[in-house]
Order: sequence, then structure tokens, then C-alpha cells
Amino acid sequence: YVSFGERTQEVVLSNLERGPGRDAVEGCMIFMLGATFVVAMYPVHRIVDALFAGPGAGPALQPSYHGSWDEVLLRAGVVAVPCIVAIAVPRVSTIVDVLGSTCFTFLSVVAPVLMYLRCMGPEISLAKAVALYALLALGCLGGLAGFVSAVLER
Repeated sequence: YVSFGERTQEVVLSNLERGPGRDAVEGCMIFMLGATFVVAMYPVHRIVDALFAGPGAGPALQPSYHGSWDEVLLRAGVVAVPCIVAIAVPRVSTIVDVLGSTCFTFLSVVAPVLMYLRCMGPEISLAKAVALYALLALGCLGGLAGFVSAVLER
């Protein structure tokens, strides 16, 4: 941002002049992102498989339909959803803003407070409970404000 100011493009490499260096870096990024997509989607596959596995799944979250067309279609759907979102949303920054305002707020403020309240419930003093609920409300309001801002600015 310091070098290009307001002309900074969303994909930082787009600010650089075309040439073999930029092409090599873009090729490496494409390969790296494609390879890490598989790794990033694996936990999602496991969770979705477990949701659809049914009573025969067992403790290791192994689906009872392993190797069937149902599994192939389910996994293809899990991969297709982020691809469709990436194509449908014209600006990646909108997705980043929405996810940042919702997921980050939940993971960093809301979930820890709720977990602490659940684990320490009866042992919490009234003053601490009031402070925790105030923090919870502030986190929710901040997340909502960030979400509204992300959606309305686009």
C-alpha cells in the first residue's frame, strides 16, 4: 500500500509489471493454492461425512457408505460450494470481510466466553458474570457491525 497508494489492487501481484518473474510467482501460487485446497477441505469432508454417515459410522467418523457414489457426490458437493461462491462473488475482499467479522468474532470473543461460562458456571461471582455477559454482548454487537459494514460497503 505504501508503494501504490490508492491504486493498490486486491491481488497484490497484479500491481507488478508483467514478466517472467511475476508469471513464475503466479504459477507457484496457483500450484500452492490448489494443493492446499485439498488439505484444507479434508476436515470439512470428515465432518460432513460424519453428519451423513448414520448409525454405522463408528467412533473414527468413518462413513458406512465408504467408496459409494453417495460419498463421491457428497464430497463433490462439499468442494463445489466454495468454488461456486468464489465465482459468484465478484470481490474476494467481501468474503474476507464477512468471514472476518463473523467467524473471527465468534472464535475470539463469543466462543471463549460461552465456554468459560459453561465450565465455570456456579463458581463465577456476580461481578465476573456481569463482565462476561457485557463482553459477550459487545462481541456480538461488534461482529454484527462488522458484518453489516462488510455487506453494505460493497
